[in-house]
Amino acid sequence: MLLSSTIIKRIKEENIKDALFIAAKKGHLETIIEILTVDRSLVEATDDSANTPVLIAADNDRVDAVRLLIEQYSADITVKNNKLQTIYDLAMRQSTSEVLQLLMQHDKSDMIVENQDGEIPLQSAVKYGTISEVQALINTFYKSKKVNIDLKDELGQSALFMSAEKGNAEIFELLILNGANMTLRNN
Repeated sequence: MLLSSTIIKRIKEENIKDALFIAAKKGHLETIIEILTVDRSLVEATDDSANTPVLIAADNDRVDAVRLLIEQYSADITVKNNKLQTIYDLAMRQSTSEVLQLLMQHDKSDMIVENQDGEIPLQSAVKYGTISEVQALINTFYKSKKVNIDLKDELGQSALFMSAEKGNAEIFELLILNGANMTLRNN
């Protein structure tokens, strides 16, 4: 249902934010557009957990909403919520990797945004993702040496160590084939 801008203007600020968060969660693109047309700054609004609309959309696997928020409203994809989760952490929890693929197309950083455990997206993908997600991250950021594949988390563990610890031989081999250093030790 489309809301008129006069109705949106009458809604209290908190209610507008809540409406935006619900629209992001449900992937209601028209509502997102209408709300942000009235107040574009709400693209960076946060809920009680410090989730922005783009984090909420990613956490709910709403690829079209994530695309809209990034491409049309320049949503910040480097933010973290109160649990220090990044958009990559939230995207990797989903059953598809469409949001992750979209994020990699739009990320202009060096993919070193750390989550609550001091992990970068490659390490999170090794722990929680699929081999296709690990491969996509490697292809996008590590083959070009844009980011060091051997970066360690706050516990001193590399993605290679994490894959060995998890017992995932397929990901372990993939990391080795892409230059991960087998002689590194964890802290």
